[in-house]
Amino acid sequence: MKEQYLKFYSKVLNNIIFQNPYCWKIFTWILLKCNKTGWKENKFFPRNSSKAIIVKKGSFITSLSNKMKDELNMDYSTIKQWLTFLEKEGIIEVKVKKRYTIIKIKNWEKYQENKGESNGSDIFMFGSTKDKSKDKPKDKPKPIHNNNIINNKIVETKVSTPIKKFLKEDEELVVLFYTLLKSNNPSTRHAIRTESQRIKDLEEMNKINRLDGKPYEEIKAILIWCQKDNFWKTNILSISKFRKQYDRLFLQTKIKTKSNDITFA
Repeated sequence: MKEQYLKFYSKVLNNIIFQNPYCWKIFTWILLKCNKTGWKENKFFPRNSSKAIIVKKGSFITSLSNKMKDELNMDYSTIKQWLTFLEKEGIIEVKVKKRYTIIKIKNWEKYQENKGESNGSDIFMFGSTKDKSKDKPKDKPKPIHNNNIINNKIVETKVSTPIKKFLKEDEELVVLFYTLLKSNNPSTRHAIRTESQRIKDLEEMNKINRLDGKPYEEIKAILIWCQKDNFWKTNILSISKFRKQYDRLFLQTKIKTKSNDITFA
């Protein structure tokens, strides 16, 4: 069979799927499986059944408890956890049957079989319902107006929407935090973050530096220490909790290391 290839857009680097090694490994495995069998419809005959099942493009049949565990070298709970996450993000569909499981990648044909070149405007190549054929230059968004009544007169008040910008240090530390969290407990659900939760995490990390005045080198050192400490690694399970307990963590670090200065890693 002629070898096929996959299309990736560079913005995948900024996606939460890429930032978690377990999620990324599972997703690329799914891609490669669909890449091997998903270019045409196939027939599958379940065990002890003469009725064929049509496996459509972008889909394939597997077994969560056996085949996926062996090929991915992961436990069942981790695989199930990240498949659920990918499904909630609208990237895949999972249909679990009695003897097999069907996994389908949404928008397979749109992103993998289109002949034209994509502009790469999507953060990820799957899970987007945006129709690029309708892309048109948009006018600049108008400011939001709130109408207030003052002295029986309607006064128009302009409200500007703040633009959220984060530094690369915020991104790196948030990724580091949940990577350490996952390494401490591979089956933890706290490491699964939606896009809105990820934005809130970035906001909290940014506030530790911008509002609380903590340098990023110190934040990184405290973060690594708390995820190594037997007590704190089971209690600091989110960025917001990390910020709330930051001063206490800083003092605990100095006491336990018997040093006034933290060694930055």
